[in-house]
Amino acid sequence: MGLIKDSNDKATGNYGIRIAVISLLLAAAMTTSGTSSAQPYTISGTVTLVGGMASVTEVTLYLSGDASGYISPNPDGTYSFTTLLEGVYAVTPSLANYIFQPLARSYDPLSAHQTDQDFVGTYVAPGVVPTATVYGLLAVTAVVGVVGLKLLRGRNEGHLRT
Repeated sequence: MGLIKDSNDKATGNYGIRIAVISLLLAAAMTTSGTSSAQPYTISGTVTLVGGMASVTEVTLYLSGDASGYISPNPDGTYSFTTLLEGVYAVTPSLANYIFQPLARSYDPLSAHQTDQDFVGTYVAPGVVPTATVYGLLAVTAVVGVVGLKLLRGRNEGHLRT
């Protein structure tokens, strides 16, 4: 589109073109910086409790990372963290006297909807020390805070280094 000139050879009618060009430049800058094209994602799943007398609604699910917060599951155990932008996140369940599998779920990066992100909490009676079996390499980088840790070596298990 060319410039329209009046009888005094002055350009007229180009102001709309300037505004359109400026708008396009601003839109391009926003798109490349990610501020206008970010799509929100959801992390959702179900929490199940095994044993004990607690209700699944007593579980607290903590979201950490580029956004943070906490929620409790619905009475049917379902939960959902919504409107999360692409980034790094973790979801960690918690309830007194329950041990959860997995302990947490990490997303690095969260770049799509995550469904079926389930947790199972197993009741552990007060005073009972839970045990776990670790296969593979166990690396302890600090001894401080490791109370009652016992390393046992079974048959055909390889070497034990401390």
